[in-house]
Amino acid sequence: MPIRFWVQDALAGLTGNVLLSPQSLDRGIIDPDRLLRWDLSDREIWTALNLELWFRIFIDRDPVWTSQTLAPLGLLAGVGR
Repeated sequence: MPIRFWVQDALAGLTGNVLLSPQSLDRGIIDPDRLLRWDLSDREIWTALNLELWFRIFIDRDPVWTSQTLAPLGLLAGVGR
């Protein structure tokens, strides 16, 4: 599975913006220093990204952030069903 490509290339902006945001850092899910050094396994980065996206969609319920950030990337398929 090409996880490294997704998180470092195709979704690099989303990965960094989401996982290094104040909202994500306040949750304490990921060590920002390790993320900045890419000192995490592909699976750890992918899992942290998906967990943070889940929090944003289902716990924080910020429809503005969700629609502005995820919809243009086509990442909302099945959300809210």
